[in-house]
Amino acid sequence: MVTRLEKTKGQVQQQNKELHYLATRDPLTGCLNRRSLGDQFEGLFNTASEDGTELSCFMVDLDHFKFVNDNHGHATGDLVLKLLAEILQSNTREGELVGRYGGEEFYVVLPGQTVETATTVAERIRLRVKNESSKRIEGGPRVTASIGVASIIDNPANPDELTNLADQALYVAKESGRNRVVRWQPESEMVVSEEDDQHNSTIIIKPVSSDTEEVRNLENRIDELENIASQFSEELEYAKSYDALTQLPNQVLFYDRVSQAIERGIRHDQITAVFVVDIERFSQVNATLGRSIGDALLQEVARRLNTTFRKTDGISRMTVSRYAGDEFSVLLTDLPNMEQVTWVVKRLLDVINKVVEIGGSTIYLSCHVGVSIYSADANTVDELLNNAITAKQYCKSQKFESNYQFYDQHMQELSTKHLKLDKDLRDSIENEHWQLYYQPKQDMKTGNIVGAEALIRWDHPKRGLLLPFEFIDFAEKHGLIVPIGDWIINQAAKQMREWLDEGIQDCKVAVNLSSVQLIQHDIIENIFNALEKYDVPPRLFEIEITETILMSNIKDATETLHRLHARGIHIAIDDFGTGYSSLSYLKNLPIDCLKIDRAFIKDVCNNDMDKKIVKTLITMAHSMDKTVVAEGVEENEQYELLREYACDEIQGYLLSKPVPSDELVEMIKNSVDSANASPIKLVKS
Repeated sequence: MVTRLEKTKGQVQQQNKELHYLATRDPLTGCLNRRSLGDQFEGLFNTASEDGTELSCFMVDLDHFKFVNDNHGHATGDLVLKLLAEILQSNTREGELVGRYGGEEFYVVLPGQTVETATTVAERIRLRVKNESSKRIEGGPRVTASIGVASIIDNPANPDELTNLADQALYVAKESGRNRVVRWQPESEMVVSEEDDQHNSTIIIKPVSSDTEEVRNLENRIDELENIASQFSEELEYAKSYDALTQLPNQVLFYDRVSQAIERGIRHDQITAVFVVDIERFSQVNATLGRSIGDALLQEVARRLNTTFRKTDGISRMTVSRYAGDEFSVLLTDLPNMEQVTWVVKRLLDVINKVVEIGGSTIYLSCHVGVSIYSADANTVDELLNNAITAKQYCKSQKFESNYQFYDQHMQELSTKHLKLDKDLRDSIENEHWQLYYQPKQDMKTGNIVGAEALIRWDHPKRGLLLPFEFIDFAEKHGLIVPIGDWIINQAAKQMREWLDEGIQDCKVAVNLSSVQLIQHDIIENIFNALEKYDVPPRLFEIEITETILMSNIKDATETLHRLHARGIHIAIDDFGTGYSSLSYLKNLPIDCLKIDRAFIKDVCNNDMDKKIVKTLITMAHSMDKTVVAEGVEENEQYELLREYACDEIQGYLLSKPVPSDELVEMIKNSVDSANASPIKLVKS
């Protein structure tokens, strides 16, 4: 019992200590808050007064802190405050007080320290704030601080009076140019110390009278020297990290950025890529046209690289650098997948390999690119860079047509394949290397062909007729599906017009829409423009979408489907039963037809569960006044069972594979003749 009681008592005491600690601290910086600082300062002041010992203090104020918050954001402002608090605490010892006085003002109390020591400590803090802010806060402001120093030897009556003396000194520091340390003295003896960055020395000013012309001139001259030194320091710092000709990061800064990217990749398991790019025949340009033209060429390449990668989708972090001579390097981080690298390479080549007009000379640019991936190819900065250089050199030696080389051969092969496919697709979009095939649908009651699904084929100039699975997914992922889809819509409408002219009046044509097309802002206008152009009744046009596509953007899809349906377009859900299978969208969306997926039809004759699913789907659809189409019907037994379940239409190889337009016309005519003799006779081709 005693042990448990003592343990509980100890826990309570520990909690009380923690609560007391939190109550005395500023939550952002961890320094003493103003109230706690005042209480402890009063005790130290009274002790020093009674014992006749030294006690000094100084007040620190961040210069132009409002500018930091307004232009860099409050998050950066908080980082600056934390940095200052860290510097103050690291320059003080146990028993000395560091408190946040309010806003961007801090207060330091040094019991037992002379005013000379306090001034030295304050000067050290001022220098550290100035030097470390630009290093520690990437892309942030270069922060400075003004400091006012006071001492108990100045005979203040109480702690508040001593604080007031430090505050007066701080005021002088800020009024005389900021970024200074001022030791409080009577007005005629005020001492200002400041850093001359160029010579790294301290200048002491003791004006006899602040009103004299000589003093004002001296103060102005000091301000000028401070500005010159500060500018020189900034220029020197910039020169260490940036290339003077192109203004791009140099090799030193690039190496550091790659190192940071690898550390980030380790923590977040993200892909990082390094490109090394060199300009072909650059030495020849220098030799024949002169170095000034060569320099202008490098500046143009730098501009193109910067412009290109700022506009590339999917890249959140990147660095473009002049690596050495005619070599540039590019760092890409936080990439979503390996495939993204291929498109960046392609865009890089496209933008660099263009003609340049400089000084009346026409220069035909080309380049070689080596690519290395973290962590597939390397785990260190040196390995990553060396691998990219190796890949680039190999590319040059082998004289590849593609002008780029991945360090990893498998990635190279995959990238080459993707780029080739992308180029071929774009060429075919421009030249309309497509054909539409049609897979018919049969009415199970009449035996007539009542519709057909339009299916695209790629008439590849070299590989022949390609099926959709070889290119449709690729086109969707890489922004090419919209022009392909527009061609299908127009071609289907054109074909329907020809059928109508031949007397085929009731053959509905279904076109598949991708998720990208479904939310395309002008998809409705495109469809109706095509129908109007070829004078095709909307009732003969049907769009098919899958459940997955429908639910991926249900809000936009709902609006689009309602607008299409209101103008007479039929809506069919493809692959029904394999996606979300939500009854809510069947109730709320204008759906005319459900197409039962072939996965349920395949074993419907042998699998009792499939039988129950198919029968239930048909019954449910009919109860909602929707037509049912069974896909993938390949056997007579399947056909008979579906007829028994009162399925409305079938589609599949038992009826016909997808065929060209002229073959479908013959099937439609034959189906009418066959239906007159036997309503359920198949017209398999």
